[in-house]
Amino acid sequence: MAAHGYRAVAPDLGGYRDTTGAPVNDSTKCTTLHVIGDIVGLPDKIAPAEDKVFVVGHDWGAYIAWYLCLHRPDRVKALVNLSVHYLPRNPTMKPVEMFRFLNLKREREEIVFVDWAEQHSDASKQAKNWELTAPWTGSQVKLPVKFIVGDLDLVYNIRGAKEYINSGGFKKDVPLLDKVVVMEGVAHFLNQEKPDEINKHILEFIKKIDKSKSSMHIILLPKPTLSLTKACAAAGGGGATTLSPAEESSLEQRFGRKGIKFSGPLSGKEVELTVRNGSSLRLRIPDGHVTSYKPNVYWKPDGFEEVLYTIPGQEAEAKAKGGIGLVINDVSESEANSKPVITSQWTLKDVDSDSIDALQVELSCKSGNLDISYVVSLYPVSMATAVIVKNNGRKPVKLTGAILNHFKFKKRDGTSIKGLRSCSYCTHPPLPSPFQVLSPSEAMKYEENPAWFSFGYEPEKKPGVWSVQDVPITVLKNKLSRVYAAPPEERRKHFYNTAPSKYETIDQGRELFFRIIKIGFEDIYVSSPGSLSLKFGNEGYFICTGSASMLVPVLVNPGEEWRAAQLLLCPFPEKQSLDCHKHLKVTH
Repeated sequence: MAAHGYRAVAPDLGGYRDTTGAPVNDSTKCTTLHVIGDIVGLPDKIAPAEDKVFVVGHDWGAYIAWYLCLHRPDRVKALVNLSVHYLPRNPTMKPVEMFRFLNLKREREEIVFVDWAEQHSDASKQAKNWELTAPWTGSQVKLPVKFIVGDLDLVYNIRGAKEYINSGGFKKDVPLLDKVVVMEGVAHFLNQEKPDEINKHILEFIKKIDKSKSSMHIILLPKPTLSLTKACAAAGGGGATTLSPAEESSLEQRFGRKGIKFSGPLSGKEVELTVRNGSSLRLRIPDGHVTSYKPNVYWKPDGFEEVLYTIPGQEAEAKAKGGIGLVINDVSESEANSKPVITSQWTLKDVDSDSIDALQVELSCKSGNLDISYVVSLYPVSMATAVIVKNNGRKPVKLTGAILNHFKFKKRDGTSIKGLRSCSYCTHPPLPSPFQVLSPSEAMKYEENPAWFSFGYEPEKKPGVWSVQDVPITVLKNKLSRVYAAPPEERRKHFYNTAPSKYETIDQGRELFFRIIKIGFEDIYVSSPGSLSLKFGNEGYFICTGSASMLVPVLVNPGEEWRAAQLLLCPFPEKQSLDCHKHLKVTH
């Protein structure tokens, strides 16, 4: 919307998120009329020169938007509502009775009423709303309206909804209703499932109504419980963006909130995320580099452990090495002639939060015809990094990529990986990266054989020679650089053994156990420096490992996206090999 000259505002409704003063325990003071009063007051603050604004609503936000148009049509230019159609007031049926009617279900051919409506806290609020809106019984919404719904949406499939929407009842109550859009194969959260299509429908409708561009503001009313602080980094989209000092210094004011703090020169170089249990990470915005991750280690005296190996830059503007970094190369011409895709600085695109138990920062950049998003998320017992690459060009592109983690260990002895047994591997250099501690040539440099009786040591083969690991533990005391994956020729078969989707690092020195899960990547990269670690001092040891697609490029056709992610579940005691999936909250 910003790129087309509009200002979009997504307010936190009273009683939700960071709002203050809302009587959340008194439903009689949180009625539809109270909420609408707040919304009407919003444009008076942010756009006092404008009489009317566009409104977009979804779920309960759509419900509120309907009543905003009904009660105060003088403040609304047009409405786009998603998922929830207009529900005219029924003078003979109270909300609890309506919910019971809509939630009938069959059990053994007998009709059974669902008790949810009688127990749900919103039901009492709706009863009060039903009483207050009696004067509007039979009223029409007489404003231009666009309605979009998914054919798999539960709201669209409740009793009588389709007939009302498609057989004239909806049009009768909303005379200026535009053609209804029913999206195939889409469920309730259609704005997340099909964001590009939704944006296109909204923009086309607004432009059709707003030929004069007299209104430049859009108020977005999402579902209150999912209301997130959104912000647009730059009106023109991706690419390197130069911010004035005033703009950079306001990043903390614009994006900062509980658990999300900006710091560095002009408060625009680094963001620190901290969730409720104290787990934290630091992310450098310009280069998308995670330089610190300190999860809550509940059984340790200090409570928190730094798990990333990072070498600070020697000068103020020098880039740090190690940590967690994203690498993407374009190998469309040839694999021998790879070109780095991320050549410009990242810009801050979005900041999301769910209370302070889930925090998320989204960065974006543009490289030729590729739009790239990089999302870093923090949870109480895990963190995630995800990449989305969209090809806007006319030709397919071939990409190799990896999310590489430099983990810190207490000592060389007792550093290992578990979970790669029976997996094929070959000696292979890492992808070149601005975050690399060891360069590809250093990683492949020959090292003398270790001492005799070095348990678990497997001599490194020449590059291109494949082996199958036959031991359960990969000892990382000695120098190696490997890719664990299905050999490229094997992937031409209908069935082949892939690299595992998860594996664990073991730090016996600190008694820590970390699980790494890959999504959308085919390969696993693992390297250890061996005696080269002494080059960086005697304080601990490190390894580099991560999810990758290195051996067979990813093909991204025009108009398509490549999505991949990596999750770190940690920490757990080394001896406590848990099924960590139940502790993980994943944002798609």
